[in-house]
Amino acid sequence: MNVLMVTPHLPPHQAANALLPHLLGQAMGRRGHAVDFLTFGDGRDADGVHFVRRGSRRLRATRVPQALEALRTWRKARPLLARAEVVHVHSSTWMNQVAARLAVRSGKPYVLTHYGTEIWHYQGGDARFQRFNRDARHVTFYSRARNTLWTKGETSGNKLAVQQIFVDCDDDTVLVKVKRLGDGNVCHTGERTCFNKTL
Repeated sequence: MNVLMVTPHLPPHQAANALLPHLLGQAMGRRGHAVDFLTFGDGRDADGVHFVRRGSRRLRATRVPQALEALRTWRKARPLLARAEVVHVHSSTWMNQVAARLAVRSGKPYVLTHYGTEIWHYQGGDARFQRFNRDARHVTFYSRARNTLWTKGETSGNKLAVQQIFVDCDDDTVLVKVKRLGDGNVCHTGERTCFNKTL
């Protein structure tokens, strides 16, 4: 499988935020998948890592640098998307939003993950962030047991279609309201929900 990982940072920069896509990319590579990274930076493209140059900091309030970043992303991502079978979009920068839009337009599925603090950074009224999340079609999890991303219902067909996403009062938990697809029995035990035991 050819995977495009879109992330604003890779280690050693923003190590905590960059760790998930970096480790997933390494694990997928070890399993024989072709992985390309699209990330911010001034380096030369090499070894499957492709850089989008950031805009000037002094003009950031004007949104001109973000528009230029979006244009650079569009140019850089198009050939990478052409060969990708799936896109992993990690975080919510202009680069990531452009990559997600391009994936939708080209009919490529994308997996969206967020670093924990992004939820409260953008929680408020950022319409782009809300659209970015709303456009995710199915709920995908990271499984520590499987050491991989997996979409609920991949094998059974009982997927979870995103309806709404809520954040709790402490901004540290996400609740996803879904519509069950398939026969509606989401749990591997055959129950409608995985939360079927009472204490």
